[in-house]
Amino acid sequence: MCKGRRGFVRALSPMQISVSLLFAVLVASVSATNVLDLDTKSWDKTIGKGKPGLVEFYAPWCEHCETLAPTYEELADAYSHARDKLFVARIDADGIGRELGEKYGILGYPTLKWFSADGTAEPYSGDTSLYSFTNFITRRTNVKSSITPRPPHAFTVLDYSNFDDIVLDKKKDVLVTFTADWAISEEMINVYERVGAIFENEENCVFAYINIEDHKNSAIKSRYRVVGLPALKFFSKDNKQGEVYYGGRHEADYVNYLNERCGTYRSLDGALSTTAGRVADFDDLARQFFVGSSSTKKSIHKKALKLSHSVGDTAKPYLHIMEKMIKNKGYYEKESKR
Repeated sequence: MCKGRRGFVRALSPMQISVSLLFAVLVASVSATNVLDLDTKSWDKTIGKGKPGLVEFYAPWCEHCETLAPTYEELADAYSHARDKLFVARIDADGIGRELGEKYGILGYPTLKWFSADGTAEPYSGDTSLYSFTNFITRRTNVKSSITPRPPHAFTVLDYSNFDDIVLDKKKDVLVTFTADWAISEEMINVYERVGAIFENEENCVFAYINIEDHKNSAIKSRYRVVGLPALKFFSKDNKQGEVYYGGRHEADYVNYLNERCGTYRSLDGALSTTAGRVADFDDLARQFFVGSSSTKKSIHKKALKLSHSVGDTAKPYLHIMEKMIKNKGYYEKESKR
């Protein structure tokens, strides 16, 4: 976010001047834009006049505003079919709209606020991706955008409504990332998508994420007193107080950690590891198990449990797969498609 003192003339570098001029030219020259450019007069005719909308308070010299501009244009395009129901607007809060910037406590740029139909303002608390914008607006207005919805995340997204049900479930081991919009990168999301996909068939081994800067999640933020974002905590079946995760932040780091703590056997391609604890006697039982009926599977599982006492941890992969297949008839089909 760009910050500056109102009424204070900054000495701009040549690079800043060129960026400022470029941004101003872009804003002024895009005649076909669906973004509503406001000034003090049009503000009074738009805000609180029966139609809700999102407003960006920007400054022409702000590089972050320049970065946001293409996405904001896409957002306005995505709702151009619904101009009679909502608006996507912006105002120069360091120029013609300075008084409005002061009125709404704008301290940095860009700042985004949602204005309800009666003019009540609330801060926009999501990230600045196109999908986050459209999800936010659609939730507020029930108006769908024209873009294709993004598929749901492979990892588990937590908030105040589902945190306790998932994290405090004593049947689940859960690795939670506590983070905020400003602490998220595209690279981080991509890693999380891959790890989430690897463990998607492990219902009791959960890789999760929560934005604790979202005001709706303030109670969770207070409960865990998390500092230094992003921060990770592991909530095992036996310890729902949670313990700090000190491991690496790469895909392999998360996969190895979850395999160790959850007792799972996932490789980086998402498949079950073929080398985890192979035992000849268990291989024979496994072959019988795969071709057996439901009742036969349960009988073989009991034999495997007895045999496991003599071989220790090497039995875990076999028992794990058998138990999954007994509980979920479609488990093998899902795994074989990986």
